[in-house]
Amino acid sequence: MKANVIDMTGARAGRVMVLAYAGSKNKQAYWSCACDCGTRFVTQGRLLRSGETGSCGCLAKEKRALATAKAKTTHGKTVGGNSRVYRIWVNMRSRCTNPNFDSYPY
Repeated sequence: MKANVIDMTGARAGRVMVLAYAGSKNKQAYWSCACDCGTRFVTQGRLLRSGETGSCGCLAKEKRALATAKAKTTHGKTVGGNSRVYRIWVNMRSRCTNPNFDSYPY
């Protein structure tokens, strides 16, 4: 390891554990890392220190999957009928479609 390289062996950055120095290229130090998901990869030390590298990519993949799942649930207000606007909408529909509703004739 070069004298001016900051030793990051054993450090954690998000889900990443730094295992060993992997060398340098174009005046950039590279580190061999292991993600909590089990993936091993090499990344620049400056990205680890700045927080830009917090996982091997699995965290971004999980966030995308969660966002996609949320997008598939219309607007997110229907769960349990907790939204005031949603309850108003449900009652409005009932007045128009349910003959047992008191205001149905109107």
